[in-house]
Amino acid sequence: MLRRAVPTTIAVVISTAVASAAPPTPRVVAVIDATGDADGAALAMRIGAELHDGLAPIADTPAARALYAPLLDEDAAVITEVRASLDQAEEALAQFNNESALGAAATGETRLLSASPRASVTELLSNLVFTEGLARFPTDPVGTRFAFAAVHRLTPDRKLDPKHFFPEVIEAYEASGRGDPGTGIIDIQVDGPAAEIWIDGTRAGAAPAQVAVAGGIHFVSVTGDDAVTTGARVRVDAGQTATLHLTAARADLTTRIARMRRKLLEAPDDAARAAAIASIAKTVGTDAAVIVVRHGDALGTRIWRDQAPGLGGAVALVPPPPPPDDNKIKLPPPPPPPGPPWWKKTWVREAAAISAIVIVGTVATYAATRDPGSSNVTTLGFPK
Repeated sequence: MLRRAVPTTIAVVISTAVASAAPPTPRVVAVIDATGDADGAALAMRIGAELHDGLAPIADTPAARALYAPLLDEDAAVITEVRASLDQAEEALAQFNNESALGAAATGETRLLSASPRASVTELLSNLVFTEGLARFPTDPVGTRFAFAAVHRLTPDRKLDPKHFFPEVIEAYEASGRGDPGTGIIDIQVDGPAAEIWIDGTRAGAAPAQVAVAGGIHFVSVTGDDAVTTGARVRVDAGQTATLHLTAARADLTTRIARMRRKLLEAPDDAARAAAIASIAKTVGTDAAVIVVRHGDALGTRIWRDQAPGLGGAVALVPPPPPPDDNKIKLPPPPPPPGPPWWKKTWVREAAAISAIVIVGTVATYAATRDPGSSNVTTLGFPK
C-alpha cells in the first residue's frame, strides 16, 4: 500500500511532538510534482491525500492542487486570439482593405503585449507589425518606414522573398533598416509587482528605468514572477524623452505557483532546484516538502527542508498497481468442449469387454461340466 511507503520516504521531515497534554499540531508539508508528466502528478496527488503520522497537506486546496497540476501555457489563449487577428489582417490585406488590416493588426499588437516575452511572442509581434507596414505602404510612407524599422529591431534576420513581394515593397523595407534614426529615451515608471522591463523582445533591466533607444516605435512590456504581464506601444523621437507609465496587477496564486514550478523543472542543478522549492514553500506557507522526481526509469521522491541539509537525495518509490475496477462487466468462463458420447467413453468399453469375457467364460464352464445325457431343452411340438 502507498500508505506504508509514505512514512519511509518522508520520515526525515517528521518533527518531535511537543510534550504536552494537548495533541500535537500536524506539520504542513507541500507535495510538489517536479516531473511535469501525468504519472508524477498522480503520485504527488496520492501522497498528498495519504499524509499521516503528524503530517498534513496544504490547507488551501487550489494551491495544493497547483503544486502537481499539469503545467499549461498561461499565454495559450492570448496567442490563439492574436493569431486570429493576424489571419484577419492578412485576409483584409489580400482584399485591398487596408483600413481593416490596420485595425486587426493593432488589435493583435495590443493583445500580445499581455503575453510573457519570449522568442515566439516576438516573432508573432514582428509579423503583425510587418502586416501593418504593408497596409500603410500605399498611402503612408512615414508610417511604413516606422513599422518596417520596428520589424528590423524585432527580427533582425528577416528577409523578403522577391517571389512574394513587389520590388518597391522590398526597397522600402530594406531602406528602413539603413541610416541613423537618432536616439531618444523612454522613461518607464511601473506601479505594481512587475520587476523586469522588456523592449522589442529584449530584456532592458529592472523597473523603473530610463532606457535609450533608436528613434521610432517600440513595444515595451513589464513582467515578473508575481505580476500579470502588461505593456504598451510607444513612439520615441530622436533627442526626446517619452514617458510611459504602466500598472501591473498581481498574478493569482495558482499562476505564481505554476511559474515557480516551471523554474523548478528547468533548474540546471540542485542549488537552483533548492532555491525554486524554497520560493514555492514560502508562497504556500510551509518549511518542508516532498518532491516527486524521475529516478532512473521509475518515480522517486526527494525531501526538502528549510534547514540543513536542505534538498535530500532521491529515494525510489514505485506506486502500487491500480486497484481492480469492480465496475467492469465480468464475463463467465467459456463452457468446456463437449466430451465423446457415453458409449465411446473408455470406461464403458472396458466394462462391456469385461462383461463379454465373463459371459463367454460362464458358457464355456457350463458346457464343459454339464451331464451329456441331460438336456434342459424343451421341445415345442417337434419330435425328439
